[in-house]
Amino acid sequence: MIKKIAIISPDTIPLTLTKDAPESIIFYNKKYSIKDKCTRATSFGLRCWHIAEVLSQNPEFLVTIFVPSINFPERQNIDFSEIKFDIQPYGLDSATWEWSEELDRKIIQQGFNSVIIPLSYGVGFLNCSVLPNSINVIVDGFSPILAELPCALIGKQNVYKKIYWKRFYEQYVSLLQRANCILYSNDSQASYYEGQLFTLGKLDWRAYQFSPLLKVPYGIKENIISKKEVNSSNFKLLCYGSFKSWYYPEKLIEIASLIPNVSVDFIGVSHPRNNKSYQAYFKKFFANQHIKNVSLIEDYNDDVSTICKEYDAGILLSRDWAEEKYSVRARILEMLSYGLPVLTNKTNPLFFELYNIKDSLYPISIENIEEDILNYRDKKESIKVSDESMKYLQSNFNWNKVIEPLTNYIKIF
Repeated sequence: MIKKIAIISPDTIPLTLTKDAPESIIFYNKKYSIKDKCTRATSFGLRCWHIAEVLSQNPEFLVTIFVPSINFPERQNIDFSEIKFDIQPYGLDSATWEWSEELDRKIIQQGFNSVIIPLSYGVGFLNCSVLPNSINVIVDGFSPILAELPCALIGKQNVYKKIYWKRFYEQYVSLLQRANCILYSNDSQASYYEGQLFTLGKLDWRAYQFSPLLKVPYGIKENIISKKEVNSSNFKLLCYGSFKSWYYPEKLIEIASLIPNVSVDFIGVSHPRNNKSYQAYFKKFFANQHIKNVSLIEDYNDDVSTICKEYDAGILLSRDWAEEKYSVRARILEMLSYGLPVLTNKTNPLFFELYNIKDSLYPISIENIEEDILNYRDKKESIKVSDESMKYLQSNFNWNKVIEPLTNYIKIF
C-alpha cells in the first residue's frame, strides 16, 4: 500500500534552480535575490529536504514538501531532474499561529497518511493539532523551541513577551498532545521531552511503557574532504554562520585581541533572511574596523568546503543558558563533515553523542576560554578530524542512516 507523506517546511529548502531562472523575484512588490529567498536554506529547511530525499527512496512512499510561497520560485524555475518528491507552496502568514484553510485542504484532499511538522515558530501548529486521528502526525522536535524561545524574545517589551509566550505555549501543548510521534536529535532531548510529556499527561499511569519519542539525529552529507591550505603561522579559527541571541561572539572578539598568534574570522554572520539578531545586537561589536586578530565577512557564502580548508579549526561559543544543554548545532556538524575540527562549549550534547570519537570536537568554556584557546594553539598540529573519526561520522551520521528509524516507523504505522 502506498503511503503519502507531507513535510511542512517553515522556511526555504535547498533548491537547485534551472539555468534560465531569473536572478531576482518579486514578493509583495519588493525585489529579492532568488538565491537568497529560495535556495539558501537554514537547518529547518535542510532537515526537511534530507528527510524528503531519504523517504522518497522508498517505493512505498509518495513524499511532498510544502514550502512557504514566499520561498517558492515557481515550478518552472526549479530543476526537478534529481528530485524524487513533489514540492508545493503554501501561504506562510495564514499558517503561522493561525489555522490555515489552504493548508488543511491540501493535506486532507490529497489524502496524506502522515504529516511531519517541525517545531518552528508556530508554523502549522494549529493545523496539525486538529488533523483527523487517521493521520499520523509526526512532530520533529530537533530544535528545542521551548528552551530557544525565551532567548529569542530578548529585547522585546515584557507585555509583548507575555502575550507571545501565552499564544505559543497553548499551541505548543496542543501540538504535543496530538502528536503520534515526536522526533528528537540527542539524548539530552529525550529527558527534555519526556519531562514535558509526563507534565502534560500524555505519559502517565495509563501510558508509560511505550514512549512516543523517536531518535532521529541531525545528519551530515558525505562530503569530499579537501586538503588543508592554512597559509598562516597563527592558530586560525573560523566562526561560521549567522548569530542567534544565545551565541557569544563578543567574547571571542575580546579574547582574540588578547592572545598572540590566534586569529578569528567571522564569515556569513548576516544570513540574507535571518539577520535581525546581528543587526540589532551583535553588529556593534564589530564597529571597530581594526580589531586585532579579528576579521568579518558579513555576506553568506555557499562554498563551505573552500572556506573550511583554510582554517585550523572552527569555533562556536554559546552562552551557558538552558538552551545549550538541549541544542543541535547544525553548523558544527557541517564543519566536521568537511574535515574541520571544532572548538565548542564543553556542555554541548554533541560531546556525548560523539563519545566514540577521540578527536574532532574539542571542549572550551566561558570561564576558561583564554586558557583553553592557548592550550589548543600550542598543540594545533594535533587538532584534527582523523580519518578514523571521519569514517565513523560518515557511517553513523549520514542522512540515510539517521532517518532509517523514521522510515521504519512510518512503514508500520
